[in-house]
This record gives sequence, C-alpha cells and structure tokens, in this order.
Amino acid sequence: RTRFAASLPGGGREGGGVFTLNSVYSLAFEAPAGVMPSDFDAAEVRGGPLRWLANNAAKYGPADGGGEVWTALSTGAFGKAHKVPQEQLAGTEAEAEVTAKLLRAVEAAVGLEPEALKPLRTRLQLWGAALPLCRWDDPYVWDAEHRIGIAGDWCAASAEH
Repeated sequence: RTRFAASLPGGGREGGGVFTLNSVYSLAFEAPAGVMPSDFDAAEVRGGPLRWLANNAAKYGPADGGGEVWTALSTGAFGKAHKVPQEQLAGTEAEAEVTAKLLRAVEAAVGLEPEALKPLRTRLQLWGAALPLCRWDDPYVWDAEHRIGIAGDWCAASAEH
C-alpha cells in the first residue's frame, strides 16, 4: 500500500506497513551569468518552500547562452499544498504561480532582492511520487530463491553503494 503525504502518519512514527511518498516540485531555471551567488554549488535550504538548491553549471558548465542553470526542489509540504495533475501542468496558471513562488523563495534563500531574478527560461515539473519518507533498512532487497533483487531511493543505501 502507498500513500502520498508530506509527513509520516502518527507524528513521525513508522508508517504501519504503508509506503509514504511525498510530492515535490522541481524547478530548473537559467539565470543570467553573475546574478546568482558563486560561493556555493548546492545547498540544503531550511525554512520556506525550498528544500534544495543546486547550480548545475558548477558541474556541467554554462548553458549555451552563457547563463547558469540551477535546480530548486520544493519541500513536500509545498508540493502537497500546490499539487495539481502533473500531466496537465504545462501552460497553466498553476505552473506560473508555483514557478513565481519558487523563484521568490530562491531569491530569499540567496539574499537577492525580490524580483531580481529574471530567468532566461524555466521548466517546472511536479515529481508526484518523490522522496520516500519511510525506508527499507537495507541498501537493497534480494530474494535468493527467485534470484531477483531491487534497489531504489527508498532503500537505506550508504555512499559506497
């Protein structure tokens, strides 16, 4: 059984045999070179609607037009509060509203003035079954009898796996 929520049931206790996923928005945006700070590649963001902010240009180099592509991930609570059918997101008022809110949150997180970030382009995606809140206690599941194994972001994998 699976449920979708921004937190585990029962105030954070185990999910009672229910796999709990939460919805997260992923916003990719191209900022003109020099607008975003250059003193970090990625950061966990605490407070507000953002959870993670990463400079893709730090790894892949600048975009074709010379800008920097960044990725912002929302919190599960923000995703739940603004969830819409992900197949019908493109070109909607919901897309424009969520994009604007996340861009304002990026500005606040990095110390830019409101409306200072004027992205060259954006792409918003609702990750409807994101970031499991409950995890398997092993880095993978293996059924020796049937010779089948599985692994995923819901497993408690270590960095070396």
